[in-house]
Amino acid sequence: MPSSNPSRLWIGGLAAAIVVILLGAFVAGPGRGMRTDIAAQREDVDAQRALVAKQAELVAQQLHVVQQQLDVARRQLEIAEQQRQIGQRQLEMTEETLRIQRELLGIARQTLEEVKEINRKTPRSPAPTPVGG
Repeated sequence: MPSSNPSRLWIGGLAAAIVVILLGAFVAGPGRGMRTDIAAQREDVDAQRALVAKQAELVAQQLHVVQQQLDVARRQLEIAEQQRQIGQRQLEMTEETLRIQRELLGIARQTLEEVKEINRKTPRSPAPTPVGG
């Protein structure tokens, strides 16, 4: 039996080596896949980070444009207010001019009536006779 014992040891060692190799392959295989997954996720996270940074940059640019539009709108409002004030003053001046014109028309009518009255009350002078005739 001593001769069968070394072959059993050899077979047992071989079996143990195969088990170790299989365990190593089992552990290394999924481990390699996990490392690949982690690397892919890291690339995805980096790409997402770059995308978020670009989006933040675009939002900042949009906010700048919106601020410029707001500044323009405020200036337009100021101009419109100035134009409204000028229009209001023009209206007031036109109304004052119209009031003065109506007053002058009343004075002109009154003057005309007084002239007519004076003409009715004043006798007409005879026509002058030509000299040397």
